[in-house]
Amino acid sequence: MTFLAFFAGWFHVEPRQTAPISARELKEQFKNAREPKVREILAALASIGQAREMEEGRYVS
Repeated sequence: MTFLAFFAGWFHVEPRQTAPISARELKEQFKNAREPKVREILAALASIGQAREMEEGRYVS
């Protein structure tokens, strides 16, 4: 058994977001999230290639 196979059962990976989502929609998924901060985090994720901005203010992973 490989190292990755051993740990694969311990972690659940959520499927990637396929429909573009806005900061306002995403903040609703978190308790006490503020839209400006969520927008900032989405922009940072897009800058490092972990999210893509599809249209103005909407992102996919």
